[in-house]
Amino acid sequence: MNPLKCAFGVTFGKFLDFIVHQRGIEVDRSKIDAIVNMHEPRNIHELKSFQGKLAYIRRFISNLAGRCQPFSRLMKKGVPFEWDESCRNAFTSIKMYLMNPPVLAAPIPGKLLILYISAQERSVGALLAQENDEGKENALYYLSRMMTPNELNYSPIEKLCLALIFVIQKLKHYFQAHTIRLISKSNPIKYVMAKPVLSDRLARWYLQFQQFEIIYVPAKAVKGQILADFLADHLIPAEWELTDELPNEEVFMVEFPWSMYFDGAAHRDGAGAGVVFYTPEADVLPYSFTLTRRCSNNVAEYQALILGLETAVDMKQLHLRVYGGSKLVVNQLLGIYDDKKPELIPYYKYAKQLMGYLDSVTIEHIPRNFNQQADSLARVASMITLPSHRNQISICQNWVIPPMFDEEDDGEGENIYHIFVHEIEKEDWRHLIVDYLNHGKLPEDPKKRVDIRRRAPRFIYYKGTLYRRSFYGVFLRCLGEDEAMQAMEEAHSGICGAHQSGPKLHFRIKRMRYYWPTMVKDCIDFARRCQASVFPLECQIPSLRIAIQEGLSEEDNVRLRLEELEALNEKRLETQQRIECYQARLSKAFNKHVRPRSFQIGDLVLAVRRPIILTHGGQRKFTAKWDGPYIVREVYTNGSYNLVAEDGLRVGPINGKYLKRYYA
Repeated sequence: MNPLKCAFGVTFGKFLDFIVHQRGIEVDRSKIDAIVNMHEPRNIHELKSFQGKLAYIRRFISNLAGRCQPFSRLMKKGVPFEWDESCRNAFTSIKMYLMNPPVLAAPIPGKLLILYISAQERSVGALLAQENDEGKENALYYLSRMMTPNELNYSPIEKLCLALIFVIQKLKHYFQAHTIRLISKSNPIKYVMAKPVLSDRLARWYLQFQQFEIIYVPAKAVKGQILADFLADHLIPAEWELTDELPNEEVFMVEFPWSMYFDGAAHRDGAGAGVVFYTPEADVLPYSFTLTRRCSNNVAEYQALILGLETAVDMKQLHLRVYGGSKLVVNQLLGIYDDKKPELIPYYKYAKQLMGYLDSVTIEHIPRNFNQQADSLARVASMITLPSHRNQISICQNWVIPPMFDEEDDGEGENIYHIFVHEIEKEDWRHLIVDYLNHGKLPEDPKKRVDIRRRAPRFIYYKGTLYRRSFYGVFLRCLGEDEAMQAMEEAHSGICGAHQSGPKLHFRIKRMRYYWPTMVKDCIDFARRCQASVFPLECQIPSLRIAIQEGLSEEDNVRLRLEELEALNEKRLETQQRIECYQARLSKAFNKHVRPRSFQIGDLVLAVRRPIILTHGGQRKFTAKWDGPYIVREVYTNGSYNLVAEDGLRVGPINGKYLKRYYA
């Protein structure tokens, strides 16, 4: 054994010609000196020797392909070796870079990885990094390569896709074990998934993107030294013509917030609330509310604020400036005052919940003379309450907050009954996808998380409506359960209906550009339940029209194949449900004959004689089948146990089905 190659328990050493220590992994200084001390190549053999040395430490050099780009023309067959100024500058820049080489770190299992990608005119590069326990980013791996002549014709966004694909192929083991945060100037994944029709190349990229959990973060939202160093190593050449068209970049419009003034008024004759909205175009929207229950002035102020926030949420005005005359209400919402009164706590919590629905909201206290219009509306609303014996006509009536706390009865000697009806609605299948597209939220069920990530790229959420992109490239509006039933009724037996069969009904609804996951099954079931539907005789005895229709052209054949692809997800869901039901029945039947065995630490048990032979061919009639007794030393959650004999000999781990209790 060579003692120079056998070092144990050291904090510093050389491993595979790399220096490994507490700070990370470094290049051996002798390897760097061999490159730095090289003279300029005089022929193609010396240039190949130089590039071979660089290839050995390529993971430590940022944008190596871009730095070696001037050498590429000299490597072509039949090209004379001419060492010009560009080659000399590249040779010098590589030496200067290696004077202070980076230190790479080993990945920490279970932590997020950060991926930076960049595309230049003729090369693509990437940097894989990770934050350490101190919050500082450490470089893990540098990647780069030159583009082929065909890849040079790609658009800038496609070159970014190429860079991401290159990293996935080279560092697939990192992507399988970690969640990746992608940082780039534009989102290559969104570009591929938003394409109406995918080419062969984009389809291959699309399949590779779906295999891993990649989260995109715009480069402009990231600040850090490692990003600055990465961009400095991937400079855009001066001769590269820039374009004003930024593919896949979204243009954001600055929204001016609305202003909302609220006030509440309460006295012994009644209570009211006033809310006034001012739009950026100087339009005024006044609202007046009569509060039917007697309350304090602070409660009236809270109810005015809540009514105003609910109105803003209904109008989808997510940017709001709120002004109120109640110093108590405003300061409680700002966190300056504590909410100590029990009667105000429910209103405070509900107001904070409504403010959370808005993207940006500010609240400010103003003097009463600046809030005269809302104050006048509240006073008028509190004074127009009619006596109880008069007929009152209410435009709308609703609870400001659910009555979760007990209130005093207004009348004495009267029996007042409160009836609350809670309607449980079936969950809409669109909600999970909308939450993921808008807020990145995923369900807690791991199977649903994977399913949503797989299906969501084919959906877009535009102006409050969910659409699905079909294989034709058109967008189909997604319908809920009630809307789907209405669409089937209209298409089957409505004004334009002709009592079609199930597949024909499905085709007709899809031509109307509607979609829901179970539309094929629902259309077939709906057509079966229709009493007016009949099976046409000419389908059993083909007529001339049917015979001609059977001779499909190539285009019709392609169209029918794409229609079958549209219905493929539904068949997969049905198959998955049948498999889950079958597995549940199988597990239930098996568990009927299972006798659970559980032991605690310190119990005496007998173990099946080792080696464990389930058949009786190798054992005699009077051979002992159990050893022991043993004492249970450790209990594992997977049903196995660690045992110890009376003489201290440890046995295990062993499955609980090979144990039985020992009674002394």
